[in-house]
Amino acid sequence: MPEELPDWRRKKELLWSPETPDGKRIEVGEAFARADRLSEALDFFLCARAAENVERVLEKAVEKGDWFLFRRAREFLGGSFPERAKRLAEAAEKQGKYLFALRAFEDVGDEASAEKVRGKLREVFADAPLLLKERVEEAPSEEAGEAEEEDPPGAKKKK
Repeated sequence: MPEELPDWRRKKELLWSPETPDGKRIEVGEAFARADRLSEALDFFLCARAAENVERVLEKAVEKGDWFLFRRAREFLGGSFPERAKRLAEAAEKQGKYLFALRAFEDVGDEASAEKVRGKLREVFADAPLLLKERVEEAPSEEAGEAEEEDPPGAKKKK
């Protein structure tokens, strides 16, 4: 029988109530970790300042190729962990998590691998050119400056 986890309201209470002891937060975080809900587990471990538990979540993030989870844990632990970021990038690439792989390869400065992943992203998102379009800031045209600004839907008209 699966372990019962707190609903959103109880979770909020356990996380942020000053009466919740850190031991309880760690216990609830471990329950979330066992259910493979690692982001929520990390919330509890961070709130309890439980570095050992955060370290375990960081390692799971590496295995799963989860760049966002890794970054949250890494920030708390206060290191860059380049060898783990490289392993994360490789795991993410194998699992088809190309955006996570790209970010991790960029983070460790492996431009050759990052470019290889960009190529895979171009293949996957061939029909979505805006996703991979280079960010180029264009100067606004003169016509754009003369155009009258429209109010957003539902906005009160200015008098």
